[in-house]
Amino acid sequence: MDNELSIYKDLFNLKEIILLESLSYTKEKAYTYIMLLFIASEQNGFLQYNDKIPYSVEDLSKICRCSIKNIQDILNHLDDMDLIDRFDDGSIFMSCLLYTSDAADDRIS
Repeated sequence: MDNELSIYKDLFNLKEIILLESLSYTKEKAYTYIMLLFIASEQNGFLQYNDKIPYSVEDLSKICRCSIKNIQDILNHLDDMDLIDRFDDGSIFMSCLLYTSDAADDRIS
């Protein structure tokens, strides 16, 4: 399952997307959240260049083509929802990429 991201059929009905849409700049934040999912899927759930070097907030803003504040807001919001794990070395794991076997039938590969 390396480098595979499964998209839920009801992606825009997920509580995470609904809550992101309730914030200001809704479309941009929802789009950026999806981009972060794709970026993390390339490194087994981590927002990193490779196994050792994590992306900075500035890097993520350039890759996602949005403001640093937008990335910070989304990461803080996801952190508040326990959907990401932050580590001492600066790496971020998007635990929201994990899904249970019950949810597996509701995804599109």
